Amino acid sequence: MSTQTRIVFIVSDGTGITAENFSQSILAQFEATFKHILVPFVDRP
Repeated sequence: MSTQTRIVFIVSDGTGITAENFSQSILAQFEATFKHILVPFVDRP
């Protein structure tokens, strides 16, 4: 088991609420520790 914190970038073209909730539900399946960085309103590649 790793005690290292993993960084997760959540990129969305809107407010990011749905993307953040979805990512939290997926990442909850793992025992690692995650730091979420939310980047909402992205309008460029």
